[in-house]
Amino acid sequence: MPLREVDKMPRCASCGILVPCQEIAKTHASVKVIVCSEKCFRIYRTYWYPKYGQKRAS
Repeated sequence: MPLREVDKMPRCASCGILVPCQEIAKTHASVKVIVCSEKCFRIYRTYWYPKYGQKRAS
């Protein structure tokens, strides 16, 4: 596994923690989402995206 600088590491789209390795890349609403676990993806899909993700439409 290649080394990455801290500022190059992704953050979980749901909980916001730094994901140093083994991030999970999923696609939701045609957007690539990086999460730290399946649980966080479920929370992103059912809570975060409906509440905060669609506000850009106006």
